[in-house]
Amino acid sequence: MANSERRIGFTLVELLVVMAVIAILIALLLPAVQMAREAANRVQCANNIKQQVTAVHNYAAANDSEFPELARLTWKCTSSLYHTLLPFLERQDLYDLTLTHCNIPGETLMDFIPRETPIPNYPEFDPNIGGGVEFWDVWGYIPAYRCPTDPHSQQNGGTHTSYAANYLLLGHNRADERLYGHCYWKCGPGRSWKSYYTVETVPDGNSNTIMFGETFRVTNWNQAAFAHPGFDAAMFAHVVPRCHKTDGERPCNHTYKYWNEVSQNALEPPIRKGGIHNSYFRASTHHADIMNGALADGSVRTFRLDINHSVWSKLIHPDDGQAMERY
Repeated sequence: MANSERRIGFTLVELLVVMAVIAILIALLLPAVQMAREAANRVQCANNIKQQVTAVHNYAAANDSEFPELARLTWKCTSSLYHTLLPFLERQDLYDLTLTHCNIPGETLMDFIPRETPIPNYPEFDPNIGGGVEFWDVWGYIPAYRCPTDPHSQQNGGTHTSYAANYLLLGHNRADERLYGHCYWKCGPGRSWKSYYTVETVPDGNSNTIMFGETFRVTNWNQAAFAHPGFDAAMFAHVVPRCHKTDGERPCNHTYKYWNEVSQNALEPPIRKGGIHNSYFRASTHHADIMNGALADGSVRTFRLDINHSVWSKLIHPDDGQAMERY
């Protein structure tokens, strides 16, 4: 007698076919999801850099059109450009907290302040007390300084930044070193790294000069450029001169020769992570084919990594006097 009951379920072949179809669909959809996620990350990166250039313009509006210093130095404290911008990024609380530390009587100049050591009156952040954590591990995370594409952006705390400032615009623009010298160690307020220009006096025009770009290096927004020597300073377009000796100073430090060699490509167009090794102080990005940047006029642009070398050179130099081609 024939079995009248119908079998319920899939055969092994049918199950394998279904699984294969699902796998193919996932393989087709996954790249699209990743592309959509990266597109969203790029938009967020561009928004962050827009906040930074807007903060510079708000600072200038409150300070007679002057740009903030790349490194602000006093006899007790040294602050980075990114620290100076905190009040204009709705972080007045953090700025005031760290600046108060600079005014404590008897404090001596540290390598760079706001510093990595805890601020007084916060014993819970004191690493010398059992169970304590560093101050910046708690307070250093600034969303506007982190690009989602940057894997370090997901880390909690710390002073990591995914962005960097154009040294040639906001620092000492190729100064006559025999006259001005450079300040790479502890210096007084007369040696702050201040731009030679204001918002109104950039020779080549704000719309032809880049102010901020991205970086794939592990950089520190709290590191005040080369006021304290270190390659984690958040700046680009700076080839470290081989020697900083001026009349009457001691002979050059041999380490500058090394810094000069590894920064030789600093003026080159931006590169993607995984590029050449000697890329210190060179604009760079975690994105595949473009870098977000902000011009001095406040506009945000995307720059292709294969941008013409001549065009890039004109963008980073604020005073070369050459006409800008379309890019």
